[in-house]
Amino acid sequence: INVSFNVNGKYPLKKAELYINDKFIASNESGQKFFSINPNDIGLYSGKNDIRVVVYDTVLNRGESETSIDVSN
Repeated sequence: INVSFNVNGKYPLKKAELYINDKFIASNESGQKFFSINPNDIGLYSGKNDIRVVVYDTVLNRGESETSIDVSN
């Protein structure tokens, strides 16, 4: 699964964190605006799964966005 996101702000992106079903999955401090994850490695549920990305800029302002996906096994 590829999770991409856009960031608009005065300061550059410093860090992004990925959460699925409120479980921390990955962190990215390279400035990339995407995560690639293998669903078999993270235990997605059959049915609705919540995906949340939390971002921080270089002065530690914080923003987040959440969406859901449906998984059928």
